[in-house]
Amino acid sequence: MLKKYFFFLFVLILFDLNFHFLKALKNEIIVKIDDNIITAYEIKNKIKTSLILSNQDINQINIDKNKRRALSYLIDLKLKKNELTKYKVEIESLNVNSQLLSLSSNNVNELEKKFKKLGINFELFVNELKIETAWKQLMYNIYKEKVKINQEEINKEVLNYIQ
Repeated sequence: MLKKYFFFLFVLILFDLNFHFLKALKNEIIVKIDDNIITAYEIKNKIKTSLILSNQDINQINIDKNKRRALSYLIDLKLKKNELTKYKVEIESLNVNSQLLSLSSNNVNELEKKFKKLGINFELFVNELKIETAWKQLMYNIYKEKVKINQEEINKEVLNYIQ
């Protein structure tokens, strides 16, 4: 009974973190997934990154709205990283410059300056992009032989949709 109480309390605290609490806990471990951890600093960084990339103001209301999504995303990211390690996919060697150019409207330096100005770790963001890119490549490599595309059927569906 006592374990259930502590677990419930832990989950409640985890989802009720506010921005100031995250700031004070800079490197406290929030979640552990196998050998990977998610710190309060990473959650704070992800929330700010999401707000900046979606052109939202960094205020308490937007931070509160994005907490759960940021935590969920980071958990998924750590799980993907575990799988990439299992399949021995090299993450560090990936080039994500085209994605950075796209996200920054062809001005990566300006985006990096904006991150630095707002106290966001740009390297964490780049690492997230690398993991996501590696994950997409892994999924493609695993399932490319299993997916069959019938161009004629696609054309028929497009014509039916147009009519």
